[in-house]
Amino acid sequence: MKLNELFLKGDVDRIMAFPPNKNYKDEWIWAYSKNGKYNVKSGSWLVAQPIVYQELLPVETSRQNNLKSKIWEVDTMPKIKMFMWRVLSGALAVAECLRAHGMQAIQICQICKNGNESVVHVLVECDMAKQVWLNVKIPLPQQGVAKTTADYMEYFLGLMGKATIPGKYKRAIPWLLWGIWKQRNAKMYAGNGGDADIIIAQALEEAEEWKRVNSLEMVTEVQRVSGFGLENKWPPTCVLKCNINSSWVNSSRMCGGSWIVRDHRGEVKFHARDAFLPAQNRIVAELRCLLWVMQSLLDLRILDVEIWSESGAALEALNNPRDWPRFRSYLDRFYKLKLHFHQLKLTQSSSKANVVARKIASSVTMEARLHSYLATGGPTWLSSIIHQESRS
Repeated sequence: MKLNELFLKGDVDRIMAFPPNKNYKDEWIWAYSKNGKYNVKSGSWLVAQPIVYQELLPVETSRQNNLKSKIWEVDTMPKIKMFMWRVLSGALAVAECLRAHGMQAIQICQICKNGNESVVHVLVECDMAKQVWLNVKIPLPQQGVAKTTADYMEYFLGLMGKATIPGKYKRAIPWLLWGIWKQRNAKMYAGNGGDADIIIAQALEEAEEWKRVNSLEMVTEVQRVSGFGLENKWPPTCVLKCNINSSWVNSSRMCGGSWIVRDHRGEVKFHARDAFLPAQNRIVAELRCLLWVMQSLLDLRILDVEIWSESGAALEALNNPRDWPRFRSYLDRFYKLKLHFHQLKLTQSSSKANVVARKIASSVTMEARLHSYLATGGPTWLSSIIHQESRS
């Protein structure tokens, strides 16, 4: 694993507990609460901690760092975000950057022959670039107002938020920058660069396709009920009921997971158990267990199901994913799996109504039963409890 080559084992475990999700934009989260959202209690605790002073950065460095942070928030492809970051960092293979690193390079732009080849020249001042911005009617800053790469990147990032710019054009700005750069390389190294209209057409098409693919916003419903009698009412004939549980002790111990599926009469169809790697907290353990359960149900072609869990916090995160940014990688995987079910309802269960699933999961952490299995029917050592629940 690449992480093991770059980080210490303890840090790798922390990273894998909350794996990054490339489908979401980076955002700030509060590190001192369990859901990643600020609350007064954690804020008061932090204020009481000793202050660690940091060295102030130069104004221009601080400005560039702020712009780089904004780049990661741009709604575009990851490779284009990386390209924009490299633009701002002066890490493109143009003559100015190459010469700054002691390499020999022809200083004059080989495309237009009208100026020294810098990042700003290639993306804004070269004849090809000028024609692109002119054709899409995106105004460039007046001469002398923007001088550095940071000035122009700040300007372009500002344009993306302006209401006066047509939506399809301001969404396409990252792709236009990327297209100009690609066409420069094609003309420089292959001699077959296209014209401005081709760059614009490709940028608009790719930006619209990106918007279409990423515009689906999924929601799920979590039903909360209480009372032993109500919870043991079995589902309709065409739907199965699946009780799940994850057994978590601490962040260094293996976790246990289990599920048991019953029909409208309370008769057990399947049950399963598995052991999982240590989880940082109980919510992570429950979300991992839920994803495993959903994949298992899909493998068995059980597509109409009610899933019952004791973890109120995990269900709250599933119901309000934007309020739980710390767990968004798990939540996104849940929504993707949910699409494959005909109907899927999540319900919070009381501990009394989840005894069977909890006992199976606890056998991993309490009795070190680490082998996984899937079986038809229910476990014989819990048959009396299963029979009692089916009659309630």
